[in-house]
Amino acid sequence: MVHLYISDSASRVSLSRGRIIVCSDETGETSHPVDTVDSVVIFGRPSMTTPFIIEMIGRQVDIQLFTTDGHYQGRISGPGTTYAPRLRAQVQRSDDPVFALTIAKRLVSAKIRNQIALVEAHVADRDRVDKPLQAMRHSLTWIEQAVSISEANGFEGNAAKAYFTALATLVPSDFTFKGRSTRPPKDAFNSMISLGYSLLYKNMIGAVERHGLNAYIGFLHQDSRNHATLASDVMETWRAPIIDDTVLRLLSEGEVSRDDFTRRDDTGAVYGNRDNIRSITRAFGNRIARPAAYLADDPRRYTFQYALDLQLQSLVRAIEESDPSRLADVDIPRGTATP
Repeated sequence: MVHLYISDSASRVSLSRGRIIVCSDETGETSHPVDTVDSVVIFGRPSMTTPFIIEMIGRQVDIQLFTTDGHYQGRISGPGTTYAPRLRAQVQRSDDPVFALTIAKRLVSAKIRNQIALVEAHVADRDRVDKPLQAMRHSLTWIEQAVSISEANGFEGNAAKAYFTALATLVPSDFTFKGRSTRPPKDAFNSMISLGYSLLYKNMIGAVERHGLNAYIGFLHQDSRNHATLASDVMETWRAPIIDDTVLRLLSEGEVSRDDFTRRDDTGAVYGNRDNIRSITRAFGNRIARPAAYLADDPRRYTFQYALDLQLQSLVRAIEESDPSRLADVDIPRGTATP
């Protein structure tokens, strides 16, 4: 499937004879069969025709809208899938402390395992990351014994600090990275993963809703205004294998330059330019289209979107059967990163 990313504000997107036509002053005209397009992400202010928008809505393909520097603005989507008994079950399970805690612990544990796998895959000298990895494994052990979601979150927070300490040793020296910073990102690496997480989060919302679940009723994250907590819950397991790994590869392969970023004097925020955004969105699109082994106890290789659908189908079964063990774990093989 094609994941269409458009970052030239002078572009025009239209529909003609079953094909999506993108006209750009920079790249000329490109076209894609409408049947092959799985998502559309717009940066800046390209124009879109009404027939194109209506076709995407009819096909339940969300159009995600971002500013030129990667800030999310909103989306154009259809009414979605609504199945009342499933929604009732979701609300009941989210209010069940035992069910919610079990799901939360499984998601957090899978997240940490995938972070460990990513670090082990990228590091050349294990001694440099031995202490952070030990701390992450320690947190993983304690999460299994957590008696509340807040306690599990505390152990996850400790693991996150250790993880980003390890990541700092993997980022090339000309890209300064001393730890996670958000709202705003304070360095180029944080800027890139923040954009990647935003793209992934919006993808998650659409995927959750396609499965007849409410993206704003979760298990791990606490309710807050305009926060799709279930999308955030599911996303936790995918951060390392999809976004962090992709950004590390872009840096190691020299696809990104420090000149691609600017710092705002008033806030200290660092944002990529249009070329950088194109590099990230292109790499993200390539990654989610590339088959890999994502699911625990399943050696078969799936695209990200297909594996995500399998994960969400298993979550639906867990909710409807009130059985957390039905949830499929996203668990990339230890010591390997997605190819």
